[in-house]
This record gives sequence, structure tokens and C-alpha cells, in this order.
Amino acid sequence: MKVFDIDCYLGHWPFHKIQNEGNEWLKNTASEYGIQGMLVSSFNSFFYDDPEEGDDEVKQELLDNQYQAITINPMRPCFVSEIEKEIIKFNPKAIRIVPTLHEYYLTQPEVLKVSCLCQEAGLPIIITAVLDDPRISKFGPRRHLEDSEIESFLQNMAHCSVVFSNIQAKQMKLLARQNEEFDNIFATISGLKYPSDGEIMEYLSYFPEENLLFGSCYPLYCRKSSLNLVLMGGLPQHICENICWNNAARLLKI
Repeated sequence: MKVFDIDCYLGHWPFHKIQNEGNEWLKNTASEYGIQGMLVSSFNSFFYDDPEEGDDEVKQELLDNQYQAITINPMRPCFVSEIEKEIIKFNPKAIRIVPTLHEYYLTQPEVLKVSCLCQEAGLPIIITAVLDDPRISKFGPRRHLEDSEIESFLQNMAHCSVVFSNIQAKQMKLLARQNEEFDNIFATISGLKYPSDGEIMEYLSYFPEENLLFGSCYPLYCRKSSLNLVLMGGLPQHICENICWNNAARLLKI
């Protein structure tokens, strides 16, 4: 069975040492766990003043089976021209935003403009909801996306594919309700590190399996445990294939 990891990273995580960071580890663990494709973002883009600098680093390292998601900070003064330029420069498969780290809300007009640019370019927008590292709180209180914030944002997203990464498990039902109307909202399993028996089956009881994506958030989280959430969850083969490959292939047009 083919596997596509839609949520993995190059670059440095600044809050603690990660022993297995770097593209050599991405490649080796992909080979070990049967991962044939990856969408790669930059950790450095989360923390550099100009995210493009981190995206440049990723582009220089990409392998044949790796695609790029660029990171945009819509709080930068010239973010519109930056997006337009970087879509041409990087030819990305998706655009990622990180509102809880870059300190803005999904309801701000700049975010709506990002989604309009994504729609024009035919690219999905990936929203990294929260990266669960308690050390981040040393630089200020950690913010989670609020339900009302997500609902207001999605009301304007009827024509743009939206992927939520590292969403809180309790908010999966909120995304499922929104999906009933538009069917353009996706979620990754990234961040569900320690699943209980049957947890993936519970998600699929209300969230459409055609919109669930495999993502590991590697190297911050463990690829093996993320993959086991799907492969050892008692799912039928065709559902595993959709989550692990087909859904991402359809979304990213690969």
C-alpha cells in the first residue's frame, strides 16, 4: 500500500534538540515505513522573520518524491506580492499558515485574502492549528484555535480546499459539521500520537474518510505511531488506502 505523508518538515525546531532532523532522516524513515511521497514544509519558516528564507532552504533539499508547501505570514506588510512571487518561484503544492505562532486570528481580513489567492492558484491552504510543545509557552501563552474562530473562517471558504493539521480531537466534529455543506475541508491525523483502541474508527463515524489525510508531523512527532493509528486501527483496506494515499493524491493533484 502506498503512503503519502502530507505533514513533515525540514529545518530546526528551536525548543529542544531533535536527534533525527534533516532530509537524510526523512528519506530513511520513509523507506523504512513504506512512505512513497511527502509534502515538506520548513520549521525555520515558522520562526524566521521572512518565511521565504526557510522555504528557500527546503527547495534546495527536495528529493524526487518530495513536494513543497510554502509558509506565509499574512501579518507581513507585503504578503500579497510575496505569495504571488513565491507561487511562481517554488511551484508549491500547498500554502501553509500558522496563526497560533504568528499571532493572528483566522477571522482577520488578511487571512481571507490568502485564501482568495490560494483559490486563484488552485492550491489548498493548510492551517497548522497548534504544535504541542510546552516550551513555546515561555515566550507567551499558547493559543488554540477557538471553535467560533474556525466556524467564522470556514463560512468564507466554500471555494477553497482547507486542510487542518494538528487540530484538537474535539474539534473534528466541528469540521465534520462544516463539511456537510461544502465537502472541501480536510484534516490530518498529525498530533494524534497516542491513540486508544478504536479511536480512528470513532473519528470516521462522523468525519468523512475521503477527507482524512495521513500526516506525521515528523520529525517533531513519531512517524511510526502516526502510521500505526491508521494501519492498526481495524480499518478496511480501501479506507486505509484513501487515508494513506488517495485523498492526498486527489487534493494535491499528484
